[in-house]
Amino acid sequence: MNQQHLDMMGMPYFPGVVVGKLQHGSQGDISQRIVLITQADIPALHTAPAGVIVIEAAPFSHTMITLLGLGVPTVLVSAQQACLLQESMTLCIDGVSGRITDDIDDTTTATFAAVATTTPSGCAQSVHLYASVRQPVAAQQAVQLGAEAIGLVRTEFLLPADGCLPDVAFYLQTFRAICEAAAPLPVTFRLLDVAVDKIPVWFPHQDAVGRPLGVQGVRLYQLDPVTSVIAAQLTALAALAQDFSLRVLIPFLVRVEEYAYWRGVIRQRLPEHVAVGAMAETLAAVLDIANLLAYADFVAIGCNDLMQGLYAADRDLGELRHYLDPY
Repeated sequence: MNQQHLDMMGMPYFPGVVVGKLQHGSQGDISQRIVLITQADIPALHTAPAGVIVIEAAPFSHTMITLLGLGVPTVLVSAQQACLLQESMTLCIDGVSGRITDDIDDTTTATFAAVATTTPSGCAQSVHLYASVRQPVAAQQAVQLGAEAIGLVRTEFLLPADGCLPDVAFYLQTFRAICEAAAPLPVTFRLLDVAVDKIPVWFPHQDAVGRPLGVQGVRLYQLDPVTSVIAAQLTALAALAQDFSLRVLIPFLVRVEEYAYWRGVIRQRLPEHVAVGAMAETLAAVLDIANLLAYADFVAIGCNDLMQGLYAADRDLGELRHYLDPY
């Protein structure tokens, strides 16, 4: 009798092919293991495993985006599929196709690897690699990996250890550390971007931040203490702009007029040579992209907010993940 092998298709998330034993959870030495975890387990994943399978994950949530930084093959599966994945199984997972199988031989792994490294035919295209970072160590890695710039510093994740309201001194120290780690690359700092899935501990108005179409990003800039935090960020950036090549980005804009207003406010605090950009992460901003490009110093596309608006699928709900396939 032929043995029946496991062969399933999940959602591809991070490319690469790996063979290893499956472990439920991330305890112990996982450097040679493929771990099966939920999205809630990701913050506790301090060591990079050989591969990752995530159950019922929301691919564009901020928690999942942090997983990309591990740089290991990753596939997303449903809860029903996860029931078939038993502890200590030897699996081959492919982060390009989403395939997971225990039918492993030299032919299988060679085929996986060949598909994963195949380059489509056609004209060559240049790709400019900009990095999105939260910490100095990530900026340093971006330099080592050949990034041309730090395209986005997510300042809302820079928090004082004691949970207090961040001030000018805090931002001078943390922003400088990122700039020094990124040197000589230019660095773009996105101003504070509070949203429902990233509310800092110092923010007193928890109920003010609604779901994806609610109050977030630039819409909070006239509400205390966000106003004082933005002022502290701009003061720190103005000082650092004398020593580093910086740009500033305004989040969650809808209208060109909204960008024009806030650029005027920011211009009063920053040197003239610091470019002020707009994030196009709402449908309205993208539909008016021609005017935004003509008016703004530069424009950055915010994919996760834009995708959830385009497909009417909350980026934090795993059950809607098929509407938000990262590929």
